[in-house]
Amino acid sequence: MEFLLGKIVPRFELPLLPNNIPCACHPDSSSLSQELDEWFISKLGITDESTKKKIVQSRIMIFACLMHPNGERDRVLLAGKHLWVCFLVDDILESSTREAYGSLKSIVWSIATTGIYKASNEEHDHCLVLLLYQEVLAELRKKMPSSLFTRYCKILSSYLDGVEEEVKHQVKNTIPSSEEYRLLRRRTGFMEVMACIMTEFCVGIKLEESVVNLGEIRELVKVMDDHIVMVNDLLSLRKEYYSSTICHNWVFVLLADGCGTFQESVDHVCEMIKQEEGSILDLQQKLIIKAKVDKNPELLTFACNVPMAVAGHLKWSFITARYHGCDNALLNGELFYGTWLMDPNQTIIQKNI
Repeated sequence: MEFLLGKIVPRFELPLLPNNIPCACHPDSSSLSQELDEWFISKLGITDESTKKKIVQSRIMIFACLMHPNGERDRVLLAGKHLWVCFLVDDILESSTREAYGSLKSIVWSIATTGIYKASNEEHDHCLVLLLYQEVLAELRKKMPSSLFTRYCKILSSYLDGVEEEVKHQVKNTIPSSEEYRLLRRRTGFMEVMACIMTEFCVGIKLEESVVNLGEIRELVKVMDDHIVMVNDLLSLRKEYYSSTICHNWVFVLLADGCGTFQESVDHVCEMIKQEEGSILDLQQKLIIKAKVDKNPELLTFACNVPMAVAGHLKWSFITARYHGCDNALLNGELFYGTWLMDPNQTIIQKNI
């Protein structure tokens, strides 16, 4: 492990990532962002100005607006709340000890399936987050069609089992192989919920079960999940390095798998992102053609809207202080590229001339 960490260099070349999937933003993004930020800050009782700034500049509501640009306003706001609580719950689960994980896993599952959570002294440090998750899930359960919420819980179960495997790797200080990591992150990425189910909910898409299980849709879910995880791992690289969580990152996994130098691992991730984008666009076209042949407007709406979540995630990953630090002039909405300096405070890019 120390040998691999020694391969991480203080700078590397980030190429311009492909960005060919159509992207849009919800027209009410400004007012929704203000509403979500105020809700979140109030709920957690945050008074520290630097923490407030980090929350605002994390742009979580913009993330939801980019993922679901054609969604109903109130539902997109709920999707933003859900994003925030999922980020927090994920942080709690991934940073837990192996002994504590079982209890936390049971609590999260109980909140989702029964709506019940009674705070105890054992979860004192996490009770505010868990209560907030309970509140958001109660609203989601009330407004989401039951068949969609059943799918949500099924994917949540797989996610919780996946994070448990991730925690075991952390405890044992082991790194999964590339293929093990791909399969593990398809579970822990939780992106079938974030990208598919939440888009179906926000836009009001009603897919029959037989359509949900179409081979093309199941394959689309996999490649979207892979793309989102790869972009996440690449753009959060600096943050994860300085928070000592880099061992579960595509770049580091490839390095451990004998990919070569740190730069070669970065280049390989970028190439995989390009390949996944191509697969997404191909599958989208197949679904659009099938929807038109079958005269299925719900499938057509799904095919046109769901890949936007991938484009939205890519865009957000370049503008969030969560990855790149607060008050960073680099975060101007454009996809940056060049020489990335691994600064502990914020992302710094030197443009290549």
